[in-house]
Formats: sequence, structure tokens, C-alpha cells
Amino acid sequence: MIQFYRLLSYLLLPVAILFSFFALAMLVMALGNLAALLPLFLVAATVIYIITSFMFMQRGVLGGQPLKHSLRDWVKVNAYVALFFAISSLSQTVAFLGNPQLLEQVLDQAKGMVATMQQANPGVKMPDMATVMKGVLWLMAIISTVLLAHIFMGLTLLRRYANLFV
Repeated sequence: MIQFYRLLSYLLLPVAILFSFFALAMLVMALGNLAALLPLFLVAATVIYIITSFMFMQRGVLGGQPLKHSLRDWVKVNAYVALFFAISSLSQTVAFLGNPQLLEQVLDQAKGMVATMQQANPGVKMPDMATVMKGVLWLMAIISTVLLAHIFMGLTLLRRYANLFV
């Protein structure tokens, strides 16, 4: 189980880097629109969970070093927020992939934006939005599934290695 958890941790590190860039962009958006604070909170907590759980695995589980009790709290609290993020992302992905009409509505709304970008840059060929959207949805499904497995394993390991926290 520890080796699989370790593999998932390494798979999630690039996701944390990518999500941290999204969080920075969302922070700028949240300055003008307070409704963007909730998604920002979810993405930031997911990044914090991935990083703190990686520290727990490296220093505690694999290194056997004593850890601060606050690290356990950071992992645990952010795990629950990341769990909500993963479940909601996975459910939204299933809803979009399972309902082609819903995906078409979103694509129709995005076509106006794509047309504007195409007019501004006539020499640049724009990718097919449906293909891009489906690719992003499948990627989020994979990331959410990996994150869910990692969270459940991480919470189990937190209980198993509770003696490491001083």
C-alpha cells in the first residue's frame, strides 16, 4: 500500500504545480469577482493537501522522522476539502460526458469566444473545441480518481502512523 501511495503522490506533484498556476490566476480573478473565492479555496486546499501529504510520506512514512502535530492537522483538514473538490469534479465530468446535450450547450456558449479570437488572429488555426473539452474532461476524471484514491489511502496512513506525530 505504501508503494502505491508513493506512486500516486509522485503522480499528483505535477498536478499540484499545474493547479498552483490556476490558483494564482483565480486569485487575480477573485479580486474583481468575489464569487471566484470558493473555487480558489478548493484548488488551493487541494494543492496544500498534495504538498503536505507528500511531506508526510517522505519524512514520516519513509523516513521514520518525528513530525509536528500541525502537519497532521494540515493534511487532514485539506484532505477533506480536496475530497469535496475531487468528488465534485468527478461528478461534473460524468455529467458532461454522460449528457452530450449539456456539453453542446457549453460549446455553443464558447463558440462566440472562439470566433472573436479567430477574428483577432486570422492566421492562427483554432483547435476543435469539442475535442479540447472532452480531453480536459477525461483528464479531470483521471486526476479526480487518482486524488480520491490518494486521499483515502492518506487518511488511512495518518491513522496507522499516528505515533510519528509529536
